[in-house]
Amino acid sequence: AVVSTQSTGKLNPSKTELLFISSRSDKSENPIGKDEPFLLDDENDSPAVRICPSTQARNLGVIFDEKLAMKAHISKVIRDCNMCLHNLRRIGDKLSRKNKIQLVHSLNHSRIDYCNGLL
Repeated sequence: AVVSTQSTGKLNPSKTELLFISSRSDKSENPIGKDEPFLLDDENDSPAVRICPSTQARNLGVIFDEKLAMKAHISKVIRDCNMCLHNLRRIGDKLSRKNKIQLVHSLNHSRIDYCNGLL
């Protein structure tokens, strides 16, 4: 497939992710195929950029997958929160109870609530 753009910006193929999203009940493959590159043609006489479709893509720190199940994003948030709690436990004896509570709320709740409306 070839898509044409009229933007004046340049695409960085190493940072560009292509994701086909379908409903959870749709069992069909994406329309191009997993290994077939997607050509993005720029109308400014520059060569077409090849982008391979992926099974997940990240946007503003949120990881989306093909079925919008958000499993990868939820796993990453859990992993980050557990690491934060582990680090807080290491320094916990040096902090008052009030400071521990404040750190847990400020560090973990912000991670959990970030883009919570998307879930």
